Amino acid sequence: MAGFDADGIVEPLDFNLNPYTDVQGTITEPTSLQVQAFQTASAREADRLRRDLGVEDMDEKLSPADVLAFLEKMDPERTRAAVKRQAEMYAALCSGKPTAAQLQKLPHRVMLAFARWLSEELLNPEAGAGAGNVTPIRSKAAG
Repeated sequence: MAGFDADGIVEPLDFNLNPYTDVQGTITEPTSLQVQAFQTASAREADRLRRDLGVEDMDEKLSPADVLAFLEKMDPERTRAAVKRQAEMYAALCSGKPTAAQLQKLPHRVMLAFARWLSEELLNPEAGAGAGNVTPIRSKAAG
């Protein structure tokens, strides 16, 4: 029976947020509890947005246009609070590197790209080869 070797199963979660904030490094591989807490917080945030948009069917998908329409109507203080909550969720998932304050400094599209990248790396089992997901390891006995 082949053994298990965890070394090299996932690629490091290296990031670079320059030039927007002077931080780069490697995110510590999140624990299952961190991922679960992130998913729970994300679901709560989506529910809050649906309520604020007046969407009654919780299974209804929100289009980007729906979200943008809502954000245009949202007052600046609520927008800042939503951005802060999002940054805190991602910072907690990343064990504080990057911090929520560093993430809040990112321009909107850069933050969206960072969030999309991290979500793909951690939550998408269909991510491509070299995307930081679990990859099959051949037994040394198999050649």
